[in-house]
Amino acid sequence: FVLHGFPSGAFESVTDAGASAEQAARLGAGLEYRCVLGDGEWTAEFRIPFKALGVSLADLDYMRFNVGARRNGIEGDPWFAWERTGGANYDVDSGGLLLFHPEVMAESKNLLTNGSFESSKIAAWRLSSNSRKPIPTETAVRVREGRDGSWCIRLESDDEETMKERVFKWTHPFAAALDPGSYHLSYDVRVQQLTPQGKMGSFNSYIHARRNNKPGGNIGQTESMFEAAEMDWTRRDFILVLPTGAEGSMVSLQLHRATGTVWIDNVSLLRCSKH
Repeated sequence: FVLHGFPSGAFESVTDAGASAEQAARLGAGLEYRCVLGDGEWTAEFRIPFKALGVSLADLDYMRFNVGARRNGIEGDPWFAWERTGGANYDVDSGGLLLFHPEVMAESKNLLTNGSFESSKIAAWRLSSNSRKPIPTETAVRVREGRDGSWCIRLESDDEETMKERVFKWTHPFAAALDPGSYHLSYDVRVQQLTPQGKMGSFNSYIHARRNNKPGGNIGQTESMFEAAEMDWTRRDFILVLPTGAEGSMVSLQLHRATGTVWIDNVSLLRCSKH
């Protein structure tokens, strides 16, 4: 199914992605569409009845979905998409997912402070290491090198001998320990020239757990390991479960016994709704 909405208030249901003419007409007949034009802005809303799609919402856990906007009449006709597919916006096998029973509710509060790094007040974040040796300057720097030119953190090392043993951690400790339960950790990351130099050499992330005030392991470290040399900006998401009897003490994103450069942005930790 493909829907088009226009600034004029007109809309259409078309067959571009394979819906039959009858299916497209049925969806169009049940559709509501409104748009509002402002000072250099255009806001649009579709209300799409699931009955008109021929399915019951009760039968769905998720639906593949995408949304885009195109500006005609200027050079290049620029277009935008929630998820770029490499082809048409309606190639939803490469699009996004609408989850009807989400792990995390939209109103959930980010448990991390200033994870976008747009503010210079990032005192909650700290750079640490697995060694008492001094950390080289410029290991972790707040830079305007984000995906869209925004601020982010650049974490890097080019010392092959040092990184056979060392780990540089960009961490956010918690003022009060996290309770046992499920958490959603996500962040944007870009990697360049990553080269493992020792055992478990990688970029990875985790929640550090404690049990009875003693180290209790890193939750999510293995699942998040990235060892390849290059990765363009991408979003990574993990559901991490703190077991009964454990407490979360910090979130860590780290260059682990590897050389290379990693950019980190928009770090978020949310409690799952099925906590």
